[in-house]
Amino acid sequence: MHRAFHLRLIIMLGLLACFFVTGCGESEANPTPTQQTTANGTVVYEKNGLRITHPKDWSLLHDEAGIFADRTVALETPNTSRVSLYLYQSTPKTVKDLAANVEKQLKLLSSPQVENYQRKAVQIAGFDGLQLSWASHNLSETRNQLTILDITQGPTEILLQYHLFDDDIEQLQSVLEPFINGITFNP
Repeated sequence: MHRAFHLRLIIMLGLLACFFVTGCGESEANPTPTQQTTANGTVVYEKNGLRITHPKDWSLLHDEAGIFADRTVALETPNTSRVSLYLYQSTPKTVKDLAANVEKQLKLLSSPQVENYQRKAVQIAGFDGLQLSWASHNLSETRNQLTILDITQGPTEILLQYHLFDDDIEQLQSVLEPFINGITFNP
């Protein structure tokens, strides 16, 4: 038994050494992301072939395997609006698929707290999509605008979804097109 303990200890120390000394915790397929602030005050985020240029006051929430997509990258604005990129490699989805999922999850067609729901086709920065807008009445009234665009570049289906609230609906309009144009994916 004493010998088995020593063998386990040696194996554990070897694994720890592998992680700390040689960097086994990271592989070339999953490099550490980089974020750099540019001269014009934007931030460039890069990881695994995805490059996103975004306003410096936006925060990266996560970049990971997603529930609805093979990879999900989410950013948040200072006013808690959310911007998400969904990358589909195994099972592509469409803008209509994602819009239907949002309608179902948020009960946009059936909830008594949702008023003035509208769904319309849009084209922003040369990309086609759908824009959903509504007012929700929970504790107070919140205006919502959720836009989904197909920004596919190459064989990977890429859907961009941004969900803006209240003042962000007007305030962020001027940054959305440069933001969209600042997204590239080269796997």
